[in-house]
Amino acid sequence: MNMMIGLQMQKKLGNLFDNTSSDGIQGGKVLSANITLTIPEAIEKMDSIEGKDYDIDRKNNEKVLGSLIDGATRNEKANHIILTGKMEDENGEEVDYKHPKNGEINTADVLETLYTYDWKDDGKELRGLTDWIARDADSDDPEEAKRAGEAAASLIESMVSTNERFVNLTETGHSLNGEDDITFTRLNPEIADSYLGIYSSYIEDFSHQKSSDDYSYKGEDLEIPDRARVRFMQFIAGDEDSRETMVAETEAYRMSNIVDYENMTSGDAYDAASRNGKIQALIDSSLTNEAMDRENSTSDAEESLSKSKANGAKMFANAVISAIQGGAENNPIGGAVAEAAKSIAKDSISMSLDNMSEETKSNVNEYEPIASKDAGTAKRNFALQLLSSMEKNGDIEMKELEDKGLTTKDKNGMTYVMSGEHEQDKDKLGDLDSGINQALEGKKINFSDREMNASEYFSLYKESHGNKYDEVTDRYRARNKPDYENQNGIEEE
Repeated sequence: MNMMIGLQMQKKLGNLFDNTSSDGIQGGKVLSANITLTIPEAIEKMDSIEGKDYDIDRKNNEKVLGSLIDGATRNEKANHIILTGKMEDENGEEVDYKHPKNGEINTADVLETLYTYDWKDDGKELRGLTDWIARDADSDDPEEAKRAGEAAASLIESMVSTNERFVNLTETGHSLNGEDDITFTRLNPEIADSYLGIYSSYIEDFSHQKSSDDYSYKGEDLEIPDRARVRFMQFIAGDEDSRETMVAETEAYRMSNIVDYENMTSGDAYDAASRNGKIQALIDSSLTNEAMDRENSTSDAEESLSKSKANGAKMFANAVISAIQGGAENNPIGGAVAEAAKSIAKDSISMSLDNMSEETKSNVNEYEPIASKDAGTAKRNFALQLLSSMEKNGDIEMKELEDKGLTTKDKNGMTYVMSGEHEQDKDKLGDLDSGINQALEGKKINFSDREMNASEYFSLYKESHGNKYDEVTDRYRARNKPDYENQNGIEEE
């Protein structure tokens, strides 16, 4: 084999990493980076000459490569080199990394080869290349946080900045369970879960109003274009479990933005509405586009989208009720939302609804969101969260909310404000809207800088949320399958 690291050396290194996996032993950053960069070349050779020159079968080849990836990606600085193409020289200056055999690397080519290979472990060992980003994103060490942010920006740029690359990753040529030409995260779902961790860590940056033309990490902010955000989130949506968790995490994030309004200025609240509108637009656009890519028709895509959003709502509802029963911050709802966000992100909250009353459980199970009304759904759910926060702050009584049909109960009979429209009978959403309007009428909200009528704030929120939502979805959310193909430069076969 004409490779920098020959087959026998690969096997020896693979065995070494296998035998030290529990000890966390890792190679130096340059050695580890060099090893990782031999994998794409090995994959291409294995596919082209398998059965001719290799003295071991494909299964053993993959085992060797998997062990090499597992070992080499333990070094986070090496992973940063792979993802950015940059490294520090002996003087601490940033320079372009050059592979001793192949010279400067093309990160996008490397990632495409790695990600579009059909790994038998679903990408479990390969995810080590990116898992560290989510871990270090919130590090107290500025250098670690900076390294994670730089890697995230470069990763996303490499994967989505051109139509050709994006299409290569979403149309891999592989088939699974009757689906042809599946996306790489459907092929290797462990990668979708790793990317979900990155999204969770930078969700605040994803919701920023500004769409940068650049891919960078400046100060403490990840700056990427809006289309890149949609496409990266579409990769996450390629795996069903990650897709539904992303929906639930986004809902929890949106609600957490308005829980403690008494500590917010009215300007902060208006900004939160815009950020919520943007993150809602991004999630709806990415899920819609993923469904349009995966399904054979627009109607099939809309049905798939509805299912994903319904299951995400179930997961969020379960996280909220679990937090309530855990006595989240001694607050039945406001603290529950914050706790729900943590639970969904860290504890793999399921969609089990066993803690709910039978009536509420039935409503959630029968929930059928309509894609075209997502913005309206978001506003309705915001109103319920606002009212629950008002109840927490003593600005409205639970009895009044109960009388207006805005509450439900857990299996132990404890009353709480609904976490969203998914907890209401689907045939009574009109009653829900009426109850919301009546409850808000005449009530006051005390922001830190001024008092405002609750109805006025709700109207301003809807306007700010809606404007940002429409701005993003009008540009990036596919209206049908031909529109999706046109947006991404996909040619008809």
